[in-house]
Amino acid sequence: MSNRKLKPIKELIKIYVINGGIFALLMAGFDWFVDHDFNVWKFVFHFLFFGGFMTFANRFNYYENK
Repeated sequence: MSNRKLKPIKELIKIYVINGGIFALLMAGFDWFVDHDFNVWKFVFHFLFFGGFMTFANRFNYYENK
């Protein structure tokens, strides 16, 4: 039997903020590089969507050592 468990909420929030923030900053940097205007709603969407997806994907990636 596996001892795989859900990650603690604090860890999931960290994953959400770090991954979403890095992805949103990279996409904003790319838009700036190709001479597009900065769009706040696009930044927020990238932050929320990618952060949420990575949190969902990593929610069971926690093993408790016995």
